[in-house]
Amino acid sequence: MNYLIVSIHDAALPYLKQLREITSWLEQNSIHPCCIKVIPNYLDCWNILDHRVFLDWLLEEKEKGNEIIQHGYSHQAAEKQRGMMAHLRNRKLSFIAERPPPALTQAQLLMAAEDRGEYF
Repeated sequence: MNYLIVSIHDAALPYLKQLREITSWLEQNSIHPCCIKVIPNYLDCWNILDHRVFLDWLLEEKEKGNEIIQHGYSHQAAEKQRGMMAHLRNRKLSFIAERPPPALTQAQLLMAAEDRGEYF
């Protein structure tokens, strides 16, 4: 038997139509459960607590057996992370920044920089 692990990233109210289409297609094709990674306050403009329709959809998906998890908070840190990776490359840590191993976390990158005496 083959297994497929599906994660839907960046779930936020502006994408509700597309999210419904994706989860519907997955369900129709017997691909379940999936993990829906929710941004609870997308760009500090779309707080899920202010939008009952989105919360209802999340609850429906949870009842279907899908996993709902938080994926950041406002999705504004991406630019900061890109800047950190550029800084690491400039600090001659390109061996880490260019091809990080899958298990390497942001914290491990920072610890590697500190071990080399490089601070942000």
